Amino acid sequence: MNFHDTYEVNSINKVEYSITRGFDKSITQMDNDVKIIGVLGINGKTTTAHIIEEIFTNSGYRTGLISSLGLKINGKYILNKEEIDTYSTVDLMDKFKYKNIDIIIIEISFEDISLISEYNIEFDIVINTNNYEKINYNSIIKKYREEKKKLFDSLAKNKIAIINQDDKNSVNLVQSNNNIVVITYGFNGKASVTASSLQLDKVSDFNLCLQRGITTINGVQIDPLEFPISLNLLGSYNIYNCLAAISTCLCFGIDIKVISETLMKIKGLSRRLNKVYDKDFLVIDAFTNNPLSYDAVFHTIQNLDYNNLIVINSIDEDDENEVSRDNIEIISEWIDILKANDIILSLGTDVTEKKDKCLNKLILDYEKKFKENNIKYSVYDRLEDSINNALKICKKNDIVLLLGAEGMNKGENILLKAIYNKQKLSFLKS
Repeated sequence: MNFHDTYEVNSINKVEYSITRGFDKSITQMDNDVKIIGVLGINGKTTTAHIIEEIFTNSGYRTGLISSLGLKINGKYILNKEEIDTYSTVDLMDKFKYKNIDIIIIEISFEDISLISEYNIEFDIVINTNNYEKINYNSIIKKYREEKKKLFDSLAKNKIAIINQDDKNSVNLVQSNNNIVVITYGFNGKASVTASSLQLDKVSDFNLCLQRGITTINGVQIDPLEFPISLNLLGSYNIYNCLAAISTCLCFGIDIKVISETLMKIKGLSRRLNKVYDKDFLVIDAFTNNPLSYDAVFHTIQNLDYNNLIVINSIDEDDENEVSRDNIEIISEWIDILKANDIILSLGTDVTEKKDKCLNKLILDYEKKFKENNIKYSVYDRLEDSINNALKICKKNDIVLLLGAEGMNKGENILLKAIYNKQKLSFLKS
C-alpha cells in the first residue's frame, strides 16, 4: 500500500453485482465511468456520506446516494428512510440506471456489509470513519470490523482507502493490501489531511491542511495547501466527518472554494447533532445509542457557552444490557463534568411501544448509577411531558439536549410544537 503518495488510477471497469434470493439471480451493470464511494464506520457514516453528496452535487456532478435516511438522486430524495427498508442495496442501485449518474455514494451499515461482497461492487474509494475501542465487547461490532477488513482487502489496484489516522484500528484495515493508495485524515500531525487552529462553537472554524500533495483520479497534481474552513455543524466529531469528505473530494479535484462554500451552508441532518432551535436558548438533537455517540455529544457541549444544561434522555428497550450500562456510565461521568443540573429520563410510552419488564430493568440501572454519583433526576412516562417540563425550567442561554435512539425520534416535532404554542399563548396575553 502507498501511504499519501501520488498514484495512477486505471479506467473504471464495468461494475457487476449480484445477489441471490431463493432461486432468482439479478445481475445489473452500471456505466463504465461511474465512480462508487463506500462509507463505513461505527459513527459518522450518514453525515460523512451526505457531506460528500452535497459537495459533489454543488460541483455539477450527477449524484446518487444510498443512506440510512433514504435514496437521493441529484440532490433530491426519491425514497425516504421508511421506504428504503423494503429494498436491498442491489434494488436501490438499480434505480440509478438510465439516470446518467457520475458518482454513487453508499453508506454501508452493519446489516449490509456482509452482503456487499456478494454484490461484487468495485469501489473506487472506501472511507472508514470513527470507531470506539470501548465497544469491542459487542459481537455485532466485532463482526462489522471483520467484514470491513475484508472489504478493504478486496479493493483493486490503485483504488483508494481513506482512514481516520486518530483511530488506532484503522491501520489494521489496510495493512494487508499493498496495491491500494491510503490517505489519512485526523487531528494527528502525521495525517495527510488535518485541521489546525480549531475554534468550536455554534459554527466550527479551522484551517484545513493538506500536508502532502496528491494526484487526482484525472491525473492533476494538488500541492500541499492550507485553507480556512467554517463548518455550519457542531463539534469536533463533525470536523472528522468533514475531513473525510474533503479528502474524498480532493481526490476528484473539486475546487477547495466550492468545498468551503458548501460546508458553510450545509445544514445538520435530522438527529445528527443538529441545532433544532437557536434563539433565546439552544436545543440540540442527537441520535445516541452507544458510548461513542454520547461521548461525541458531550464533548461538543463542553466547547459551548451556556448557563444551564438540561438533558432529556429517552430510555430505549432495544439497548443491549452491556451497551446500556456503558451508556449510563458515560452519561454519569459527563453530567458531573458539564455541571448539568436537570436530568430528565423519558420512557416514551406515548411515542413507542415498550415492554414494562425491560423498562423497569433499565430504570433500575439508571437509578443505581445516578444515586452512586449523587445525580438528581426525574422520570416521565411520556416524551411530551418530559419536553414540556424541560421547557418550563429552561431560561435564556440554556441548552436543552434531546438524546436517545428511536424513543426520541419524535422529540424535535414535539418540542417545536410546544415552543410555538408557548409563544402563541404569550402573544395572546400581551
